[in-house]
Amino acid sequence: MPKTADAGDVRAYLRGLDRAEKALQADLAKYLPLWEQCVPEEFKAARQWDYSRFTRGERFVYRPLPRADFDMVMEQVERWKLDDCLKERSFDNLTFRISA
Repeated sequence: MPKTADAGDVRAYLRGLDRAEKALQADLAKYLPLWEQCVPEEFKAARQWDYSRFTRGERFVYRPLPRADFDMVMEQVERWKLDDCLKERSFDNLTFRISA
């Protein structure tokens, strides 16, 4: 997200993601089939995915992400060999701070 993004638009987008995450928490089984539609074909071929085991790297948490958690997610990205898809790796460049 560019630093010039409208804060109101960003807030609205984050609220939408938060509502979607709460819906997942309320009835995960209902939404698991949708993940199947979002996984690129080249990742599907590599293995059978168990979407119920997805963790913070795949889920949305609407609160500040501590640096240690960011580092953990980046380690998972590297472990899954998805890091070659990253255009940015910097914590400071991948966070968006909205003034109150």
